[in-house]
Amino acid sequence: HVTVSFCSLCGELAMLVHQKVQSKHWKLVQVSRGGPHISHLFFVDDFLLFAQATTSQTHIIKKVLDEFCKASRLKN
Repeated sequence: HVTVSFCSLCGELAMLVHQKVQSKHWKLVQVSRGGPHISHLFFVDDFLLFAQATTSQTHIIKKVLDEFCKASRLKN
């Protein structure tokens, strides 16, 4: 049951990130020259977020995480 819940939470977070990417607020990171652009990676029990290294991007990430925590009730 924990795995299902974690997967659901990851899906919710991925959706929030995807919305910011689609609206061009979240700036993707290119893995290598000519390589793919990424915003996040899932692992068994980890979720890694990637964005350009700017102050404005850290604010976008914080907004997404705050929104996620509020929606998932992980934080008041």
